[in-house]
Amino acid sequence: MFNNEEKEAIYNVIYKRRDVRTFLPDPIPPEVIERILQAPIMHPL
Repeated sequence: MFNNEEKEAIYNVIYKRRDVRTFLPDPIPPEVIERILQAPIMHPL
């Protein structure tokens, strides 16, 4: 499927990956967090 050079390139991307994030200073309202946490409960199986 992949030759050794391609595999090595994929591994390098995975291992050297870095996240650069900036966060807003505003806190998340508790209602929003509650709604996010309730969503999976409401999902039918």
